[in-house]
Amino acid sequence: MNKNSFYANLYNKIENFKPNVLEIIFFVLFVIGTITISYFHEPWFDEFQSWGISKDNIYNLLFVIPHYEVHPPLWHLVLKCFTSFDIPAELSLKIPNLLFMFASVYLILFKSPFPKIIRLTLPFTYYIFYQHSIINRPYSMLTFALLLSTYFYKTKNTNPYRFICSLGFLALTSLYGMIIA
Repeated sequence: MNKNSFYANLYNKIENFKPNVLEIIFFVLFVIGTITISYFHEPWFDEFQSWGISKDNIYNLLFVIPHYEVHPPLWHLVLKCFTSFDIPAELSLKIPNLLFMFASVYLILFKSPFPKIIRLTLPFTYYIFYQHSIINRPYSMLTFALLLSTYFYKTKNTNPYRFICSLGFLALTSLYGMIIA
């Protein structure tokens, strides 16, 4: 058996496996892995800085701070929901970040049009698994907004409002999102 037929046989076995069983297993592995690593991750200064900014009043979050802060105020507004209930800093940073990434990986695994082997391995790449899931910055929202807008792109002519709202959400996540949207 040559090398190419081995990989082709393996690819066919993965593609013809029971639908959604592998996706569910890989989603659970992703959730367990990111929660475990996030538990041991000590937030950096800039992560705590966004938490400190979110403790300011709404007027300053919307009209004053965006003049000298790199990101649009949406991340600070999301964190404001947690800081206003006096949730500890690390939890108020990690919970929204992980929730956005869980939703992103759900879109990758269950809604993307890629071959199954790509859908199963993409969530475990460096940027998705570590950089966007563990480091508590607005990049988790950027990832979710990108995937959401690509998911709604195919129905942009029949239902443009979902696509427009997802692009608006993308523009509010970061400067990269503004450029892409």
